[in-house]
Amino acid sequence: MKKTILIIAAILSFGYISAQTQNDELKFFQEQYGTTKKAIVENFIGLQGAQATAFNTLYDQYEADRQALGVATSSLIAKIMSWPVTVTVQSILLAFLFTTFVGIFFGWYPARKAASLNPIDALRYE
Repeated sequence: MKKTILIIAAILSFGYISAQTQNDELKFFQEQYGTTKKAIVENFIGLQGAQATAFNTLYDQYEADRQALGVATSSLIAKIMSWPVTVTVQSILLAFLFTTFVGIFFGWYPARKAASLNPIDALRYE
């Protein structure tokens, strides 16, 4: 069970790192060239003419739907749970502390377990 949890945590962290790297690269290009995300994606795909027009229409609709879904989801949570959906300093601090705790725990606990093992027995077990 412990191995399964560690494997899931590793997969999720690799996915997060990959997504964050791509997001950082996109922000870098936006800052360097002063373009929008849509223009970067369109240039990367290499669309021209009617394809570019169709892409822009679909992309604009996607962005509008994505934003509407976020607003609807937060409104639904606010109604069902009777919670105000606001970003406060306390919520940011709580999220930071929780993720820090999870990161430290999943780094410290396996390292402590590994350090307590006899190296010969650990190699023989695998």
